[in-house]
Amino acid sequence: MKALKKARKFNLDLVCASATALPFRDKSFRMIICIELLHHFEDVYFHTVLKEIRRMLKRNGCFILDAKNTFNVILAIQYQIADSSLYRLISRNVFKVKGYLNRLDFSVSKITAIPWPIPFPNLTKFLAPKILMITYLVGDSGDDIQE
Repeated sequence: MKALKKARKFNLDLVCASATALPFRDKSFRMIICIELLHHFEDVYFHTVLKEIRRMLKRNGCFILDAKNTFNVILAIQYQIADSSLYRLISRNVFKVKGYLNRLDFSVSKITAIPWPIPFPNLTKFLAPKILMITYLVGDSGDDIQE
């Protein structure tokens, strides 16, 4: 709440809400960006947040997200050590995230590794500690979501 109070000094229209039940109308956004958030949710809540994003996004809308990559061994070990009862740290591989998105009618158009200093462009997106994904909602944002 302190951050919201400070941000209001800049005349921004801000909302404090749960990511699993956002107070916005269906199909109200053409673009949603979700960075540095999804790795704090266990799978069941991760899926719920993605469903909320799908609900709020217009057809053909763009959804940009990042994922902490399980395939990066260093990151996976760091997350196991740092994970606690105070906050969750969950890494997922690119295939698992892509699977969640595909089941919710998102089409993944670009996957980019962030950052990765080795010159293996084909492996980079699978081994990088952090992955940025750009997706588009191709389905009809209805209630017929596959679980």
